[in-house]
Amino acid sequence: GAIEPKLRQSEIDKAIRKRPDSLDAYDLLLRAIQHFSTFSKEGYLEARRILDEAIAIDPGYAQALAYGAWCRSFSVFFNWSDDVDGDRRDGLQMARAALAADPADATTLRVVGFATSILSRDHATARAHLDQSLQLDPNSALSHGIRGWINIWDENVDEAKEDLERALRLSPLDTWAGHYYNGLAFVFAAQDRCEEGLPWARKAVSAFPGWIAVHRGLALTLGHLGRQEEAEQVVERVLELDPNFTVSRFAESSPFKGGPAQERLFDGLLKAGLPE
Repeated sequence: GAIEPKLRQSEIDKAIRKRPDSLDAYDLLLRAIQHFSTFSKEGYLEARRILDEAIAIDPGYAQALAYGAWCRSFSVFFNWSDDVDGDRRDGLQMARAALAADPADATTLRVVGFATSILSRDHATARAHLDQSLQLDPNSALSHGIRGWINIWDENVDEAKEDLERALRLSPLDTWAGHYYNGLAFVFAAQDRCEEGLPWARKAVSAFPGWIAVHRGLALTLGHLGRQEEAEQVVERVLELDPNFTVSRFAESSPFKGGPAQERLFDGLLKAGLPE
């Protein structure tokens, strides 16, 4: 679990140094991973373009198809898409093709599970993919972290907390750790324990200052705590990153299935001062 991310980064660095005319589908996949690891809209859109190149070279490349579905799921989730229905349809089609190409690859199962949860809100199927992935690779912090987010969206917040805490135990210095911090902030907010969630929300913002998702976590936490001056500053940052953000748009595009936990989270955003 500790070695794999370093090996992957070494492969990414090698791919980046190659001449563009010598890249194969695997090199393109690595370049795409580097781009969406920046956790920015620009990074994800560039990753999507590169993955489409990889799939054009190798139409049966399971991981490229899976990550292509992931990129489309984020376009839908974060309102970056010019064709939401098309991206949802194409993303689910790519996810199915990835599983057909390689149904026993831990990475493919993990990535497809995450994309499925966002694109279809079929959290039971998504969680089954993650469980299969973890059977193959039980020490993957990222798989535990993704499973945690799926459980948040499915209102299983106690189970989500266990998933996210395990991800951090497995890889406390993980590149993706900011997502686990943010997940814990959402969990504590859903459990009406925002004082405990506030340090996690702050750590998430420190890890990913340009990623809107972590600012949402901090905003809803501060909103519930009644810290209006601080909340106003965070709201300003959210609207700087997405001037069209509203809580209702977020509810429509997000994978939350609906229930008391979701209502509490969205209520925190409104209390913070984000537009309805």
